[in-house]
Amino acid sequence: MKVIFSLDGKTKEIQTKTGATLADILKAEKINLQTGLIKLNGKLTHPTTELKDGDKLEFVNIIYGG
Repeated sequence: MKVIFSLDGKTKEIQTKTGATLADILKAEKINLQTGLIKLNGKLTHPTTELKDGDKLEFVNIIYGG
């Protein structure tokens, strides 16, 4: 199945297995879940959400520091 993944303004198509979760994709892309928020089809969602073919996934980095 295919999902569309966006990070820092860059978008790419990712092939993944049926039943994959958002966390699976982020792990494969070597992205730390604790550094941002996940949007699935434009809405904030939880990393354990199972993906469907054609879903649009966006990782939004949270800026922090001091």
